[in-house]
This record gives sequence, C-alpha cells and structure tokens, in this order.
Amino acid sequence: MEGNQRDLIRKIRQGEYGFKGKDWGGISRQAKDMIRSLLVVDTTRRYSAKKALQHEWICMDDYPLKRNSLLGSQRVLRTSLKKLSSNHMGPLKLKYCKTT
Repeated sequence: MEGNQRDLIRKIRQGEYGFKGKDWGGISRQAKDMIRSLLVVDTTRRYSAKKALQHEWICMDDYPLKRNSLLGSQRVLRTSLKKLSSNHMGPLKLKYCKTT
C-alpha cells in the first residue's frame, strides 16, 4: 500500500476527512451526510445498517437520481449491509424505501 493511501486510511480511522476538491464538487449534500454518518469513529453514534437504509439520500425522490439510475448501486449497498448485519449482528429486519 502506498504512503498516501496509508495516510488516508489512518485519517479516516481517526475521523479526519473532508470533502474537498473537484472530486467532491458534484456530490450532493445528502450523499456527503450519509458518508459522514457511516464514517463516525464512535460506534455508538455511527449509523447502523438499518438506519443507513432509511437515510434521505437512499430514499430521496430527486430528479438527478432518477435521471442517473442508481438502482444497481442501491441494491449492492442493501445486499452488503444485509450481509454485514447477518455476519456480525444477527439477522435484522431491514426497512427501506421502495424504488420505482
């Protein structure tokens, strides 16, 4: 692993990250909020899989999201969160918004 990547991982683990630069310019406020919620260092405050699936970014009914289909990404995220919950926390009854 390269030094810059190690430094980035260390910073994320310590909760030191930001959304600066051109790569983040087109990312919505809601998406950044969800990412922040998932990267909280304190596990008692970090979003659970259940809460992540109910986040406004996943559930939002916004034209840009409809124009750029994210159904595949949402399915991957849901599948990953379900696997994580079954492997580490036991089965969860996950409620999430319906996509059209």
